[in-house]
Amino acid sequence: MTFGDIPFWESVGFSERLLAWMDLETPDSDLIATVIAWVDRQTRQDPYRGVQREADIASNLWWGRIPGTTREGSAVFCSYWIDEDLRQIRCDSVSTLSY
Repeated sequence: MTFGDIPFWESVGFSERLLAWMDLETPDSDLIATVIAWVDRQTRQDPYRGVQREADIASNLWWGRIPGTTREGSAVFCSYWIDEDLRQIRCDSVSTLSY
């Protein structure tokens, strides 16, 4: 959802976390594109879609598996904090995890 040309949500820290993930994991270009497209959708449209709250840690920490990133028993996951008052989504981590 946007208001005019202004995104409804401000994304914070995603670029740094994505670069750290790419440096550590060296994913292929298709996987990078899938993750970047997902981050763009989450931070511009609905940050609650397809993720779940980690209520045991904090009520505003959300995480989920990024669709289309499953590879040989692992997938890319993202966690982030949602601050509704500031309209911010602050990236906590982007990681490839086994499941």
